[in-house]
Amino acid sequence: MLRIAIFVMAFLAVQVLGLSAPIPGYTVEDFTWRVDPFNNGTMVNITGTVEQVYDELAKVNPGRFSPDAVNNITAFSKRGVDNKELYYVHCGDQGWGWQPAWKDQIEIGVRYLMGVSGAPTQGPGPGSCGRVSCSEKSAIWWCNDNKVSWTLPGFSTIATCAHILIDTCADHGEIKVVGQNFHTDNWNCIVREDYDHC
Repeated sequence: MLRIAIFVMAFLAVQVLGLSAPIPGYTVEDFTWRVDPFNNGTMVNITGTVEQVYDELAKVNPGRFSPDAVNNITAFSKRGVDNKELYYVHCGDQGWGWQPAWKDQIEIGVRYLMGVSGAPTQGPGPGSCGRVSCSEKSAIWWCNDNKVSWTLPGFSTIATCAHILIDTCADHGEIKVVGQNFHTDNWNCIVREDYDHC
C-alpha cells in the first residue's frame, strides 16, 4: 500500500476548549501531531484532525503534500478487517440524538487514517474522546474508556473501526451512516454528523 509519509513522531493530547464531546459527560481532547513536513528532521506540531494536518502540510510544503494527496492512498479494503469479532457494532444514534454522517466523507476519512504512520494515544478515561477526522460535517471520533492512557497499534486501527461501522450500518446503498463501534480493549469509535468547526 502506498502510504504518505507524514511521520507522526510523537502523539500528544491537549484539552480542547469549545469542541463539544460526542456524548454528554465525556471529555474532549484534540490531537497534536509532531510531523516532519520536509523529511529533513525539522519537526513541527500541528493540532487538529487528520484532514487539518494534511491541509497544513500542503501549505508548508505544497510540492510534496498536495491537497489531492489523499487520492494517492490505496483505498481501504474489506480484506484488511482482521479480528472483526473483537468489535461490537451499534448502529443508530444510541439515544444521544446523533444525526447520520455522509458515508462518502467517512470513507475519505478512513483513507486518510490508513495513510498515516505513527501510533495514536488517547488520555485516560472513561469517556476521553478525540475527533480524529472531520470533513463536510461528517466526523470520526475515537474514545478511550480505560482508566489509563491508551495507545493503539496505528491509525489504521481507528480506520478499521470506522470502516466496520460503514459496512454494518450503511449497507443497501445508503448514503449516510451513524453508530458506535466498541472494541473489546475498552475503547470505541463513533461516526456521526458534526457541525462543530467541521
